[in-house]
Amino acid sequence: MSEGDPHALEEWFSSTCGLRKEGERKEKSHYYDTFEWQLYNAGLSAIQKNSRLHLIDMESGQETFRLHFRKNPLHFSPAGIEPCTLKESLLSCTNHRALLRLCTIETEISAFRVLDEHEKTIGFIQTEHAILLNNNVREHIGNFLTIRPLKGYQEVMQNIADQLPLEAVEHNESAFKNLFRLNMAAAGLTVNGYTSDLRLSLRAADPIIKSACAIFKSTLAVMRMNEPGIIDNIDSEFLHDYRVALRKTRSLLTLLKEIFPPEILVLYQQEFKTIGKKTNALRDCDVYLLKKEFYMQNLPESLRHHLERFFIELENTRGSEQKRLKTYLRGSAYEKMVSDWKHLLQNELVLSGANNLKANESTGYVAEKAIKKAMKKVIRHGRNISADTPDREIHGLRIDCKKLRYLLEFFSSLFKPETIAPLLKQLKALQENLGAFVDLAVQQHYLEQHLASLKTTTRDTDLAAALGGLIAILARRQEKARKAFHDTFRHFDSDETEALFTQLLHSEMIS
Repeated sequence: MSEGDPHALEEWFSSTCGLRKEGERKEKSHYYDTFEWQLYNAGLSAIQKNSRLHLIDMESGQETFRLHFRKNPLHFSPAGIEPCTLKESLLSCTNHRALLRLCTIETEISAFRVLDEHEKTIGFIQTEHAILLNNNVREHIGNFLTIRPLKGYQEVMQNIADQLPLEAVEHNESAFKNLFRLNMAAAGLTVNGYTSDLRLSLRAADPIIKSACAIFKSTLAVMRMNEPGIIDNIDSEFLHDYRVALRKTRSLLTLLKEIFPPEILVLYQQEFKTIGKKTNALRDCDVYLLKKEFYMQNLPESLRHHLERFFIELENTRGSEQKRLKTYLRGSAYEKMVSDWKHLLQNELVLSGANNLKANESTGYVAEKAIKKAMKKVIRHGRNISADTPDREIHGLRIDCKKLRYLLEFFSSLFKPETIAPLLKQLKALQENLGAFVDLAVQQHYLEQHLASLKTTTRDTDLAAALGGLIAILARRQEKARKAFHDTFRHFDSDETEALFTQLLHSEMIS
């Protein structure tokens, strides 16, 4: 692939070898990927053009699959595509996420046949003039030349390519990937510019109040980046990531409460709690809708269609809750609260800790102390769980594990990856077990509430039978998770974990 003035390159080729124009055309390419660039990270690109959706291998630039797809919406869910191999490929990469239209590129293309002295075709070249279409503005991106030799003429065509003006030639094996990145940059997009993970570089010697502000800024940034996706109702993961960042904010306020001025602590604990409550109902709907296929597959076939009504009502409830949350996020009260919080993090919160000894303790010291305390709580709590422990106690242990996980994530930049990664892996296995147990308990409670709200009509009786069957299935799964807990916790509460934990706290911190 070469870059330069296509007309000049055409003239250059004409003077060097035989060239016959085959045709010219314009085409619009609409590039799609998820908010997390999951296709790019899987080595793929989805492009809608010429009434088709093309799935392109990022390295080779070759099409892997395509399907008839006339529309080019701002976003769409791969789950809504007709069953085909391309759909399966998209779903395997995107995990519930919608594909967003990243940008639209118009390309003026001229195709040529390259001829030898006997007028025999030895290859093809294609010149492209790429323009970014941004609303009603057309922005020039660049001119490109693709050389494609016929079999047996690679060396001849390579010699021709080698004679091209040096500044116009870009030798690479990932031409399509480079072009993709060039197009994204032209559209003002940063490939892999979003992650829900915290990107921090804390310093062990810094006052903890300064590091806490850095963590809060990071969680606030994640919340802000996900707001448009929630408001535009693009996919459920925007709300999920928003809520995780919100929970991390609330956890840090609680875990390090001694370092904050009491009036700020009380105010923002309440403010973030209020935001959390505003999002609960919509997230509940998302969770059950995401489990629709699981519910259907696990119910006896004779009961499945009765459950459809439950999901229709859930969809309607979700629509109402999404509008309610959208109004709240667009409201002046929310914007003022977030703006005040951001302003506080700029400087005021650090200054407020000037006379607080706790706020000025070193980040490394506080991190060690907080992680050690959280770990002891998890172990103590977990050892008290028996076969008869109420569900709420197990839910409490799950929260303790989350707080430990968040602390490890908050302060991970202080530790060497090889010391913290194995500990996170051990904790993740325990969290997955507890998460499954608690989620199953919550689902049963929700379904029981819905069951209790039904009337005694025949139609409701059919739905009640389906819900009852589902509750029984979930109860069995929950019991299975409870039995698995003891083995999982025993593995976590082991010499191996203690050794990893000791290694973490006794290793030299990254300063």
